[in-house]
Amino acid sequence: AAVDVIDVTSPLTTTGIVFDVVNANSLTTGQIARFHSDSSSTGTRTLVSIINDNTAATGTTPLTIQQDAVQNALFIDQNANATALDIDSESTTAHVVQISNSPTGAAAVFTGGNVGIGDSSPSAKLEIEETSTTGTCLLVDHNPTTTTGSSYAMLIDVNKTGVSADGQQVNVF
Repeated sequence: AAVDVIDVTSPLTTTGIVFDVVNANSLTTGQIARFHSDSSSTGTRTLVSIINDNTAATGTTPLTIQQDAVQNALFIDQNANATALDIDSESTTAHVVQISNSPTGAAAVFTGGNVGIGDSSPSAKLEIEETSTTGTCLLVDHNPTTTTGSSYAMLIDVNKTGVSADGQQVNVF
């Protein structure tokens, strides 16, 4: 039977923190919180869920990770033959993934099947925008260790035929 081992209910809290772990400053190894399961169950289950079920709570961010040190902010270690990160977004207007390297804009955007690098609203499968007068828009570094067979740094095949006809295929060696 499903039983809650720890149930924190705080229906009257309007500001503040409901669950707070503070003053773990002397912790030099280990974890502040650990959720570990060694169950061999093949049933579908989720070990940790963070859910905001109210669509009116538009200012809510369910999870924030802040890392001020020179180390990974998020590390995913997938040791099985499965997807390491699966993002399911039902959004039709917002970006599915946006990677920003500055507060002024997106470094990369994945939206509607399109990828934009330096472009926050890509209209093609891959759109690269470089606005700097000194920057390199695309660098392909191809240094094969063998010269046997066909080896292309970049192959653009417009009609998926593999055959060059009327400039429909561009090989860059």
